[in-house]
Amino acid sequence: MTFNKLFAALALTAMLGAGAAQARTVGGVTFPDTVQQAGQTLELNGIGKRVFALIVDGYASALYVPKPAHTAEAILAEPGPKLLYTQFLHAASVNQIRNEYKSVYNSYCSNHACSAASKQTFDKILASVQPVKSGDTASYLIDDGNLTLSINGRTVVTAHDPEYVHGMLDSLLGAASPTAGYRNGLLGNN
Repeated sequence: MTFNKLFAALALTAMLGAGAAQARTVGGVTFPDTVQQAGQTLELNGIGKRVFALIVDGYASALYVPKPAHTAEAILAEPGPKLLYTQFLHAASVNQIRNEYKSVYNSYCSNHACSAASKQTFDKILASVQPVKSGDTASYLIDDGNLTLSINGRTVVTAHDPEYVHGMLDSLLGAASPTAGYRNGLLGNN
């Protein structure tokens, strides 16, 4: 093969690969660039890692949406399913997980009016909490006001509560997010 043919082949390979989305890794967890959920291909919007006490990697999460966007408002307004997939990087007790959920929920509700129905959905999720070990997973599938929470691939909570679903996403992507780094990661702004 001549140098010109070799160069042309390398250039073509580079051009074809340049447009392809790449799986991304955070906290040692590699998230694929697309997933199939609710009969639709969802694209990786962003990934974030939650760190506790500045030294303990708690969990890594990926947000999948029909069309990636980089603001909370755009993602919240986008129709169609959304998937928040989380892998735990460290073991956590029931109380530790509940405290994390409560912290985010209370922060969100301090700035927004959370209804009694939303509180019932939140309490249902709190009741489903179980201790986790490193490598365990949680997925939150959100579609048309419905929430399906699965732990290690097993559904533990289903709820139809559009207000709660909107608030949950807003609490992770907006000002109530556990940390700015986590929020920016899920929004693909890092």
